[in-house]
Amino acid sequence: MRKIIFSIFLLFAFILSGCSSSTTSDEVKLDDTKKASYYQMAVQYVEKLENHYQTNTSIKDDSSVIQNAIESYNHARSDIGRMDLKTDKDQNGIPDAIHFTSITKNKDNDYVITITMKGSKHNADEMLTINPDDNAILGLSTTVDYSRSELMGQAAKNMVIGMGTTFTILLFLWFVVWLMGKIIGKQEVPATVSEQTNENEMDDLQLVAVITAAIAASREETSTDGFIVRSIHRKQ
Repeated sequence: MRKIIFSIFLLFAFILSGCSSSTTSDEVKLDDTKKASYYQMAVQYVEKLENHYQTNTSIKDDSSVIQNAIESYNHARSDIGRMDLKTDKDQNGIPDAIHFTSITKNKDNDYVITITMKGSKHNADEMLTINPDDNAILGLSTTVDYSRSELMGQAAKNMVIGMGTTFTILLFLWFVVWLMGKIIGKQEVPATVSEQTNENEMDDLQLVAVITAAIAASREETSTDGFIVRSIHRKQ
């Protein structure tokens, strides 16, 4: 029992390490003006995505990057909860619900601008990937910041669903095999009975021949034409 519990604990730890791991990246050193322009760019996209989510208005960009960004944002939006993107107490053009996190460089030397959005249910990170040479957008994704207990609960839920699905499929296969065995078994019964009947008839004919030959021999007759065996009673 202890081995089973320890194995489950290791499984949870492995899943959580995979969920919480992120690709290593290097912090980009930029002047404040450049940083502010990049952060402002990320905020503008968040505002566009939020406006699309609230009013279902179209974004004038049908590229695959923006379409994937819309799908990612809408998928995470319900877990973020209420988010105020209008209040700006500092009057700096940045909503109070958004905080700057970092600007890093990935393995392709592209810039990844990360800002944190504060929601009533969860915080979330919006990551904007751009080409620093021409500021072309390469990626835009939303990641909800779940707690460790929530990640463990989700991992346990996925494990139960997976095991339940596997058990259900195995049970269904077992039922199919059992049903086929019943059907095939019923089809083979008449053939078996018929074979046993034919064998009994052959045994009776052989027995009649032996009895007739024995009677003829006891009477010292060479022909059995005059003998008729009408019935055979086996001694129990």
